[in-house]
Amino acid sequence: MKIKGATDVLHTNINHLVAKPAQHRLAADSGSCRSGDACFASNRSGWLCRLARPAAAAEADRWASQHQGVNYNLDADAFRHFYNYHFSENRKMWDRYIMPLSYELFTQHAHYSHGSVRDQIIHLISVDDVWFSELRCVEPFHPLPPATFDDRNIIRLHWDQVEQNMRCYLSELHNDTLFDRPIIEPQEDKDLLVWQVLLHVVNHGTDHRSQLLRLLNDLGIMTTSQDYIFYVYDNL
Repeated sequence: MKIKGATDVLHTNINHLVAKPAQHRLAADSGSCRSGDACFASNRSGWLCRLARPAAAAEADRWASQHQGVNYNLDADAFRHFYNYHFSENRKMWDRYIMPLSYELFTQHAHYSHGSVRDQIIHLISVDDVWFSELRCVEPFHPLPPATFDDRNIIRLHWDQVEQNMRCYLSELHNDTLFDRPIIEPQEDKDLLVWQVLLHVVNHGTDHRSQLLRLLNDLGIMTTSQDYIFYVYDNL
């Protein structure tokens, strides 16, 4: 069973993600698909997803999305901006607070949530990887196993690769594809729209960074806030 962060709740206001004006573009054809065809691909693990969708199906999905609380077009550039915040906060937390920790504090057990600082980081990375792998129709990486030595360099390299894969996906994101339902398997995810998955992942990251900041504070590390608006102020 994949790790998703079952207790996460979406509180994000998405009004600022509205496209002005809407740009109607079909997703690029993939593989041997002809323009307008529905194309499917699977890999050896049985992961299956849609790679391209007919225009009528995409339009139907947009219409159906109105019943999920959205009746306007969304802007892919705004999602890319929001993920830049996600990546920036992840790296700030790692560089400022986690790397200076002793190995003993890095792996010290905690009773709340996923446990130690190390275990929380592994969970955060795994959730990002699993969801974006579903969107990209590829197998996720195997989660890093428990270690008996300081493996922060290995974790950092692994996290860099996960982030790069996410950035590659986001770089090709278009407004219209935000309303696609690309996931066929697992069954529980097949009705999710792309924008819902993207908001869940970044919201999940905010949740677990909050848990980590409290845990780090309890370990004696002076931490600061991760508010999105402060990222905006620094990047105007």
